[in-house]
Amino acid sequence: MAAVEQNGFDFGILNAAAVDLSGGDQHALDKLFLDARYQPPAIRWEPSVDDLPRDGLRFLLTHWQGMATNGALPLADDLDPIDLRPALGNIMLVDVLDDGRDFRYRLYGSAIAFISSGDKTGKSVIDFEGIPAQFFYVVYRAALIRRCPVYTHHYPANMSNFRRWHRLLLPLSDKPGNVVRYLIGCYADPKSEALNKT
Repeated sequence: MAAVEQNGFDFGILNAAAVDLSGGDQHALDKLFLDARYQPPAIRWEPSVDDLPRDGLRFLLTHWQGMATNGALPLADDLDPIDLRPALGNIMLVDVLDDGRDFRYRLYGSAIAFISSGDKTGKSVIDFEGIPAQFFYVVYRAALIRRCPVYTHHYPANMSNFRRWHRLLLPLSDKPGNVVRYLIGCYADPKSEALNKT
């Protein structure tokens, strides 16, 4: 894709950072954060259940693993939100658009919307400005290349009551095997309270 800019997104830089990240090198991503005076995120590819700090994230990973058959990614069409009730308010479903040139929020959990800047259902990642949106874009692009779960945590700059977001991205495919959607669990740590792992 051409290195053009839209809504603050320099796609040349971001796509290069995604390729690097898919190979385990997050230096380019960290530079985006540091240049904007943000603390860089922590990223772990293919996390185990023991790597995840919340019961909801552990539930989602276990459920996703149970959906996979014969080493293939779980099918997006097989995902039933009713089966995700233990984490339903804390999940997002994100559609891959135009071979990964953009990503649209199909479902945006009510608990996430309450804590963040409102319901983003129907909006795409490049509708938003700033480092967090660019971070999500890079991770979504990298996961499209790597085709496996990834756990991240990052520190928001504009949420005084919360200190950190924990996110688990789980790729889903169509029948030919193309990644077409992400199931994402997302939890925030309150600054004023001990970590609530429920």
